[in-house]
Amino acid sequence: MMSREVRMMERDTGSAGGAAWKDTGLVLIVDDLEGVRMVVARSVERFGFDTCEASNGAEAIALFESNPAGFRVAIIDLKMPVMDGMELARRLRSLRPDFPILLMSGFNHNQALVEINPAVPMGFLHKPFTLSDLRRELRSTLGA
Repeated sequence: MMSREVRMMERDTGSAGGAAWKDTGLVLIVDDLEGVRMVVARSVERFGFDTCEASNGAEAIALFESNPAGFRVAIIDLKMPVMDGMELARRLRSLRPDFPILLMSGFNHNQALVEINPAVPMGFLHKPFTLSDLRRELRSTLGA
């Protein structure tokens, strides 16, 4: 069964402003839901990026530790088993303090901000989101 987040993203045609934006680099995508990971990966690949996926924080740390400088940005679900997104973000930033991170969550933005350290800038996407939302927030997180 397909999640609401996946259905919303797949329906978005990406015709909104900024559709022509492209960039490059390796994006680490971390979500415990395979369908969400797959759609996010396919979407950021449309923007020109390569992707690497992990189903939990422990897998993500192992991938990141193998080549911290090789990753351009991480897109991380806030709520996951094994290690939540905030703990993963803290661990990634301990390895590379300037690393751009885009968090995503089904919680509303105000609820998520309570968990996000305001001293460490991170992007935020509220699930479900569209391709245009993803493009805009990814671009903003990268400062592009």
